[in-house]
Amino acid sequence: MQHADCFYSFLDATLRQMQQLPYYRKIPLHRLQIFATDIALVSVGVRAGYLFDTFALSGQARKPSYILADTIRRLRQYDPAYKEVVILQDDIRDQFFFVNVPLFLKHCREGLSLEHVYQAQDNNHAPTFVLLDDEPRLLHTIPPDLHRIIQELSSTISSNTVSPYLKELLTIPEDSLQDIIPLAAAILEYPVGYVPLNPEQIIFLPWEVLDVYRCVLRVTDGQERMRELFTSRLGEAKVDGKIEVLHHQETHERVAL
Repeated sequence: MQHADCFYSFLDATLRQMQQLPYYRKIPLHRLQIFATDIALVSVGVRAGYLFDTFALSGQARKPSYILADTIRRLRQYDPAYKEVVILQDDIRDQFFFVNVPLFLKHCREGLSLEHVYQAQDNNHAPTFVLLDDEPRLLHTIPPDLHRIIQELSSTISSNTVSPYLKELLTIPEDSLQDIIPLAAAILEYPVGYVPLNPEQIIFLPWEVLDVYRCVLRVTDGQERMRELFTSRLGEAKVDGKIEVLHHQETHERVAL
């Protein structure tokens, strides 16, 4: 990408573009900076996906779907790199995923096929799926319903990339809790994707010890899986810096999926 060797200038310019939009005038600067950083990293392919959760868009004259789509529309006018980004909307829960199109389509071809058997040493991108039965058990293939949704998304996104009217926002095919939880894991490249038994299942993990990882980009100068994944992408995007993986454990009374 033409801006890859000056990522931080690109990021600053992205932030300035967003500050000009009326939707973000009341958003604290530090939160807007986080948002700008996340979608900029998606646009250059360092992150495959990002779930929008930095701040609320309540109290606006426009719906969140319009605001976020218009943001990408304006950013595409500023830099063509944002044509690599599409928003996937979970219409049921009103969630929004910013997705790097080339990376998502690559994962669909190479790691998220129905026949694929998950082997961590061969694939750093596909989650390991765990069925939340009375005794949680490992699934050795992608759940069929999830595979169907991913194939539909892949087809829709592929068609959108060649359309003269490139859409900024696409709706995830009709889904349920049973599908959206593992789908989010696939989009966000989580190492584990939990699969509920049925759409009505209410999932809480009681008193589980959680491993919490934070990938910190040190602009001056963990775990190997995440370090290797992001370090290689930073190199491809020509972003100077090193990845430091911070790890700690937390225990909560219950954790909702």
